[in-house]
Amino acid sequence: MTTHECIDRFDRLLPNAFCEKTKLSWLSEVDGKISRELKEYSYPVVYVYPRDLPKNLLAPAPYDAMYHAYLSAMVYLHNGEYTAYNTLAALFNRYYTDYTLYLKKTTPKKAKRVSVVI
Repeated sequence: MTTHECIDRFDRLLPNAFCEKTKLSWLSEVDGKISRELKEYSYPVVYVYPRDLPKNLLAPAPYDAMYHAYLSAMVYLHNGEYTAYNTLAALFNRYYTDYTLYLKKTTPKKAKRVSVVI
């Protein structure tokens, strides 16, 4: 799913007053976390508005549900709806954990370098 598709789908499911640029920055927070913690990129993924609206998000389906949970949590947080925020934050954490476990099962382990001194 692309960043634009994610934001468009989210806006249809949960109409809100936040601009596309803000929601893209929230998606950047998620993929920044994934790129540093799970993908071990040398730099975090950062999306820039409007250039990166057509970019593919890092997590594929069905793990892309975490993006909607995160966007929802941020909307509720900034609207002062803390009970809803806590619920969606917990859901995001569950989806993120599921994706982490999926990557651990499917990503080949890196070979360790062994130094031999003679």
